[in-house]
Amino acid sequence: MNKEIIRCHCYLILTLLTVSVCRVKAGKDNDSEQPFTILLDAGKEIKNVVNSLDSFGGKQDSMEETLKSVQTVMAKIEERLMVLESTVKTVASIEEKVESFGKLLESSLGEIENKLSSTENIQQLNHALIERRLDEFGSNLKSTLSKQGVVQSRVRDLPGKSSAEMQTERDNFATMASSKLKDARNKTILSKPEVYSDCADAWQQRRSEFFNGIYEINVPNFQPFEVFCMSECTNCCPWTVVMQGSAQSAEKIYQRSWLEYKHGFGSAGTDYFIGLDRLHVLTKRTPQALMVRDYVMEKQNIFKEFSIKDERYDFAVDNLVKLMVQPWGYNDISDGTGDTFSSNSVCSKVRGRSWWYNQGCISSFGIESFTENIFMAIRPKVCQEDQQ
Repeated sequence: MNKEIIRCHCYLILTLLTVSVCRVKAGKDNDSEQPFTILLDAGKEIKNVVNSLDSFGGKQDSMEETLKSVQTVMAKIEERLMVLESTVKTVASIEEKVESFGKLLESSLGEIENKLSSTENIQQLNHALIERRLDEFGSNLKSTLSKQGVVQSRVRDLPGKSSAEMQTERDNFATMASSKLKDARNKTILSKPEVYSDCADAWQQRRSEFFNGIYEINVPNFQPFEVFCMSECTNCCPWTVVMQGSAQSAEKIYQRSWLEYKHGFGSAGTDYFIGLDRLHVLTKRTPQALMVRDYVMEKQNIFKEFSIKDERYDFAVDNLVKLMVQPWGYNDISDGTGDTFSSNSVCSKVRGRSWWYNQGCISSFGIESFTENIFMAIRPKVCQEDQQ
């Protein structure tokens, strides 16, 4: 637009000059060539000006194109700067997260160190408890051996085996118990912090590293808890102890409240009951065999199948199948299927102990003559079948 205006101005000037030249010609008639010469010179100058303007206009167009290119480049640079700014913010955020993670890691390491320290303390405490239990076991063993007269009188009343045979079995038991007591004192009876489904699972996973002792097991819908695992030979599937007591205990295992029996009481390695809730889950999750033993009276009953119902049915015995031949020659066992657990009933008061009873107040598992030195344990049925 500016270029066109300037061009118009130039044509106007040319016209004015033409008029002026004509006037000069009229005033100077003596010089006939002068007006024409002036006109030509003025026209040339104006033409040069027009050409210069055209050149300037081209340069202006070029500058406008260059300016547009510069603006485009600036826009791209601005976009890159925005991306760079976003990247810087992202890096700063990552640095904050790394710093936060570092603090969290330091905190976790501190907690792990504290837990390891706590585990060491627990192991020391467990070791002391096990030592006490071993001392009690040794005392019970001596008491057992001192009651030969009582045992012999019971032997004479049993059919099928002679006194000599029973005496041999009793001697073998005493030798085995003494050997186990000696081995237990020479071994570390503490488990690694792994969590297992039961003692049989711990034995399967650890094999040569498995020792009798306290292990942590995991039962669905319960927090992991500790149990005592006991194997009677190197290649034997171990038992998971669900109840054990001693006559020396201040709080007897048979005189407890319903809630104590439901949730369990005591600690693994001492007077202890796993809890009816947990026992129900364990016996329903995998078919189990059951062992009930009295160390003092040298009495033991083993059942190849055992399970209990849940609290809706008072934890009644759901399945109880005895072995045809019992270790140590005891076969006075009745079928306890359907017996309910009683802690404050007529049966428990008459019998003086909480246990599974039928309507006639007869207890399951044949424990009428059992003492407080009871030991009750379970293991998968397949283990029992493999080792019969």
